[in-house]
Amino acid sequence: MSTTQLHRGVEYTIAIVLLISAVMKARALVAVSQIYSGYPFGPADFIPLLIGLELLMSGWLFLGGCSIARDRCVVGLFSVFAITAGIEAIYGRSDCGCFGIVKVRPPVTFAFDVLAVIALYAMRAEQQLTAALRAKAVRLVGWMLLIFCIVLITKVASAPDGASADAALPEPSALVNQQLVLLDNIEGGSAVKRGRWLLVFYHYDCDECLEAIPNYCAIVSNHTADVTPHVAFIPLPPIAPRGQDPVPDSAKVLRLKLAKDPEWTTGTPIVLAVQDGRVQAAITGADAIRPPIVPWR
Repeated sequence: MSTTQLHRGVEYTIAIVLLISAVMKARALVAVSQIYSGYPFGPADFIPLLIGLELLMSGWLFLGGCSIARDRCVVGLFSVFAITAGIEAIYGRSDCGCFGIVKVRPPVTFAFDVLAVIALYAMRAEQQLTAALRAKAVRLVGWMLLIFCIVLITKVASAPDGASADAALPEPSALVNQQLVLLDNIEGGSAVKRGRWLLVFYHYDCDECLEAIPNYCAIVSNHTADVTPHVAFIPLPPIAPRGQDPVPDSAKVLRLKLAKDPEWTTGTPIVLAVQDGRVQAAITGADAIRPPIVPWR
């Protein structure tokens, strides 16, 4: 196999991964519009652009043309991807978000992105290597990319049509007038099975959560028995590094913890008004910044 054929083989592999990534992002975006709410930009302005860019690059890699410019663009794109995945890995994110509802950990995507950059750069860079050694190096990287692609396709094929109970919690609106079975998945959840509670689910790096938390802490400070509800704060993964949790460390503040590592497929904060274990109201996003007026029963 010639170096040119290896080059095209690596490009086809990268193109397939980009195509899968774009399709899975689009699928998640249509199914659950706010699945990417934890990212710096909302889905309305960032994710569709990323999907379009991935489709464009995938098509370019499949069709060919302007090979030097093509390689430079792909190397640049995957360098950005690698940096992003590396940052996500450092911050302990459990999912890179690259493939929609299919969870792939950032260290895995970081490794793939780095391999893609090395493979394409090695085939273009003028190095003091013999053609045989360079061909062997490219062949090795190509096989690694191909294995990643096969594993990814297998995982995508086995993914559920929607957000499963293991991968994602149900939409908050679907919980209204239902017993909150999620309490069994919360450490200390038995404490909120009686009485009136506002359960505040939050991300530590969510701007709206940072704005909402003081408002709910005020309820805690001014709590009056039998008049105002109790409040419990529940962080959603990724968990904040030490010293960065926006909920104050106070004996008055009840902080609970999810026993497992699920993902909620809607924007945060999420506030559930629960009375005797039954959900009376569910509010999300900007609507949850201020405590809701709940028709307690």
